[in-house]
Amino acid sequence: MGQKIRTFVAAEISSAVRGRVADVIERLRGTGADVKWVDTKNLHVTLKFLGDVDEGEIHLVCRAVEQAVAGVPPFEFEVRGAGAFPDTRRPRTVWLGIAEGSQQLAELNERI
Repeated sequence: MGQKIRTFVAAEISSAVRGRVADVIERLRGTGADVKWVDTKNLHVTLKFLGDVDEGEIHLVCRAVEQAVAGVPPFEFEVRGAGAFPDTRRPRTVWLGIAEGSQQLAELNERI
């Protein structure tokens, strides 16, 4: 059995959105919240969390995802709204909501 890799399937976000989210992160950093901020190059929209996957099976996951989303045309989505877990008074994870394009993202999730 090989090493386990924390695995999820995600959609990339545009550089324009990435830049705007980076601005929001910089403002939120100033609050002193105990949040582990990710590098902006790692920002994404999680479609499916798979947990720990044996590294020898990652290629199978990639192939399955490719087959599941084959034929789905590219689309845009709008990021709108924000919140935090467990709550905004004690944030550990900050999330951004999706407005336009949420149906297409839900369809990708279903396919995967």
